[in-house]
Amino acid sequence: MISLIITVFFLIAGGMIFFMILFKSRRNRREQLRNDFEKEISGPLSQVLFNLSLEEIKKLPNEEMEVYFPAHRLSNKLFKEVLIENIISLNKKMKGDFKDKLKALFKRLGLYKISESKVNSKKWDAIVSGLIQINEMDLEEFLPLVKKHLNSPNFHIRTNAAATLLNLSREVDLSFLKNQKYPLSNWQQMNYLRIIKFLYPTRKLLMVSLFDSENITVRLFGYKLVRMVGRVDLVENIDKIANTASDEEKTEILKTIQVLGVPSYTGLINSSMQSTNNKLSKQAIKAAGSLGDKNSEKIILELLAQNRRFEIKMLLMESLKKLNYESFKTYVLNEQDQDVQAIYHHLEDPLLSYV
Repeated sequence: MISLIITVFFLIAGGMIFFMILFKSRRNRREQLRNDFEKEISGPLSQVLFNLSLEEIKKLPNEEMEVYFPAHRLSNKLFKEVLIENIISLNKKMKGDFKDKLKALFKRLGLYKISESKVNSKKWDAIVSGLIQINEMDLEEFLPLVKKHLNSPNFHIRTNAAATLLNLSREVDLSFLKNQKYPLSNWQQMNYLRIIKFLYPTRKLLMVSLFDSENITVRLFGYKLVRMVGRVDLVENIDKIANTASDEEKTEILKTIQVLGVPSYTGLINSSMQSTNNKLSKQAIKAAGSLGDKNSEKIILELLAQNRRFEIKMLLMESLKKLNYESFKTYVLNEQDQDVQAIYHHLEDPLLSYV
């Protein structure tokens, strides 16, 4: 019995070793083949880019195109994958006519069919790869396929689908985010803001629907976007939800109206200054300095009288100084507190005005 167990153990161990060696040898052969294809592709790709015009690439007969990229090579799946990687890599580095030539070559060689098949795949990594290819090669004809992945449960798929849609659409229409089921991460928001900031000067931006979303992260993204692009005309849409918004939203709204310098929000500012939410109250105090009223001044003085910690005192005194300099001076003269005096000298020192 023991000898049988030992025999079975050695058979299993031997089998595992055999398959590991086989797997490694196949992987090594594949890597070697990739390297060979890399070398084989670089020459013809350079010749096409530098020797042929855009129109020539589009109209070149198949027989002449095969001089650069033989048919037997284009029937090889790995060869096409390496070719796609090289074209996309060059597209990221090139500018002007070279980018147009690369995109024309991509379509001319039928490589877009691989992108299409990947987007229709059931494997998430293949879908992401296909979305990236569609984005990089400006394959607008596949936007209907891209839209199907906008609400994917997979973070990477829906992120790349949204980025692709934003890049390729004629208008920067953000209505697709309104019904987003999943929260927008900070990374996603930063990525979308970067894309929109680049595209906004040349395309129409449609974003009002963001404020009607049931997804709080989408609404937060909307406030940040209004602030970034300076759309003061959209502040009235924010006004409708400001008073009933969550503390997190109110913080973003206050930050937005402060940056844009929008008046008539004193009610929100004054109530928020007294909030128990530290982040919200701090943002409200900052906004009060430039957008506050007489009531704001009164609340600031009341908060200062509550002997708050140094950081809050400094915010309150800084806003009071901006709001009413005479009131600020009077407060300092009547206070013997060392922190108050230290903050006063800091705020009055021109060398420390941005510190």
